[in-house]
Amino acid sequence: MDFTSILNRGIRRFIDKNLKKRKFGKCEACKIPTLLIEYVEPDDSTSVWILCERCYTAILDTEDEV
Repeated sequence: MDFTSILNRGIRRFIDKNLKKRKFGKCEACKIPTLLIEYVEPDDSTSVWILCERCYTAILDTEDEV
């Protein structure tokens, strides 16, 4: 992983977590009611996930491993 991809990942996480449009509801992955983040698949822009912060971070971490 190069510096640019690490920087872009950090910028993406900051924007997604601090977006004013976060809403309260149930996470699609773990079904826990909390503040939600909208995650758009990088390869397929039509698939959108509404996730809690913990599931969002887990997906981004697994995305980085690949």
